Amino acid sequence: MRKNRKYSKSECLSYLEEYMCSSQNHSEFEREKGLKRTTISRWLRIFGIEDKPSPIMSKKLSQTEQELHDRIHELERK
Repeated sequence: MRKNRKYSKSECLSYLEEYMCSSQNHSEFEREKGLKRTTISRWLRIFGIEDKPSPIMSKKLSQTEQELHDRIHELERK
């Protein structure tokens, strides 16, 4: 069983950077690093970092679809 552990801000950001560069999903990464389930999601939310796209979303979009996708994200940020 995992212990409750406090991570420093720099540790959290280091894990997040490693996660974002990996090809793993949340569950795989958390399991490999010995983190509790949902830790990555919680840290992404706390630090206001947008998660990497899921494999389903990473399919090649046409230019028009990509422009619409970018516009939606811009409006969501506002």
